[in-house]
Amino acid sequence: MTRVILFCLIAFLCFTCSKTRIGHTLPNSEEDIVFENENGNGTTDPTIHIQFQSYYDNFIEEMLLRGEDLSDIPISIEFVNPNFQPGDVSYCGLGYFNYIETGVSKVEIVNSGYCWTGLSDIEKENLIFHEFGHALLNRSHTAGLLPNGLATSLMCSSNGCNTFYIYNAYQEAQRSYYLDELLNENINIPSWAGTKTYSSTLDDDQISETAEGWIPETIFPANTNSNNPYSFSIDTNQFTSAPYALAITTTSNSESNTYGNWYKDYTIADFDDCSNLIAEVNFKSTNSLENGYLNLIIDLYDNIDSETEFKRHYAEIETTAVGSGFYRLRTTAICIPDDTAKFRIRLYVKSESNATVYFDDLKVDMYD
Repeated sequence: MTRVILFCLIAFLCFTCSKTRIGHTLPNSEEDIVFENENGNGTTDPTIHIQFQSYYDNFIEEMLLRGEDLSDIPISIEFVNPNFQPGDVSYCGLGYFNYIETGVSKVEIVNSGYCWTGLSDIEKENLIFHEFGHALLNRSHTAGLLPNGLATSLMCSSNGCNTFYIYNAYQEAQRSYYLDELLNENINIPSWAGTKTYSSTLDDDQISETAEGWIPETIFPANTNSNNPYSFSIDTNQFTSAPYALAITTTSNSESNTYGNWYKDYTIADFDDCSNLIAEVNFKSTNSLENGYLNLIIDLYDNIDSETEFKRHYAEIETTAVGSGFYRLRTTAICIPDDTAKFRIRLYVKSESNATVYFDDLKVDMYD
């Protein structure tokens, strides 16, 4: 499975999308199968690359605990070149059951930072366990959402989930449910997955003259010496609540992996486990964002002093016009664990063209 690109498509401003590219179990092809051993020599024996062995062992153990012994199924688990994309399919992983009628299952993972080396351990598990669902259990993709908005299955399609984030390191109950569901598609909906209702408003920020709590930041790629292509200001000309808005201006020399954002941190406690956070903001751009996008992001942290989020949420595709060229953008962080100590709201822009993006009227609500 795969992630399609990180941010939501907003047709008039952006060119990418925040849903994940989901890998697909493809029909058996006509190509000859040649598995490779660890030395890279052709062999007819299925092999498991050393980086995947622990994930395979964990999956076999989890299924055995649930009464299903999959250890006798021959399987090959291997890396493939990022340029190897069958047909028009873009993916990070593929799972085949009975690959080319050989009686052997097969999983392919794209060998790239985006698809594997840059992922956390739990993100890798999400990805490869989905592929094991295809390759070892012969499961196809499953559509649908639980009442709280999470995908019904680890086997969800690209229209229903972000493949790397079905569950995170703090969601043992959710992980257990998704592994149970792999063997029982008629499993009962768990209590934590019930419909969430409005509980409280955590912030209603109309942006003040001092932009209290907001911090501007440019994120550069590693080992770069490039100039900062982003500038940040508190604007008094474009707004939805007079007389101020946050602005990010980008110049055409912006590198492909350089981003500008305003962010604001919130400490959080005394909320129900698996609650939902909903953030909304108004935005406007003076120009289309060439090779770029904008987004409203919610990052979750397990420590108030941490700068490394354990989960990230992006805006949905839908926007609502609110007048004067502004649109309303929404992000939902579904089922935040009670280990969450801090969340960060990011107003995020990337562009290689000259443009200014304005943000105003942020609202953050809790749903328990």
